[in-house]
Amino acid sequence: NISDIYKSGEFKTYDNLFSLAAKCVWQIRDKDRRGKVWNEQIKPTASDLKKTIDALVVLAGKVSEYNAKMNPQCSKCKAAIRKYNYSVKEIERMRNDYADLKKEAEKPAENKMDMLEFLNKNYPTADDFLL
Repeated sequence: NISDIYKSGEFKTYDNLFSLAAKCVWQIRDKDRRGKVWNEQIKPTASDLKKTIDALVVLAGKVSEYNAKMNPQCSKCKAAIRKYNYSVKEIERMRNDYADLKKEAEKPAENKMDMLEFLNKNYPTADDFLL
């Protein structure tokens, strides 16, 4: 659940760093406005930064895992899959049409026979009727 991510230790580490950064910004802003040096020196240590970076990596993994559970595929991915499948079907249809046209072109033409031969071949009883 998403609330589990907000309650995790990694998120608290992340939140603490940004709270500290916000305090720094406000103190710098106060100093600039009032023109006096502030007493408290707030700076994140290197270990705090390393811990926060590690926590961010874990948080990113948790968020990705949560998104994967909620949205197994995004709409862009689904659209790309539909487009691919449609293209594959169209290519297959065009190949079949081309093969059919090729077969038609390779068939012997019946117009090479004369009319009487054609009638005798296809209609053997045509001699019974006078033309």
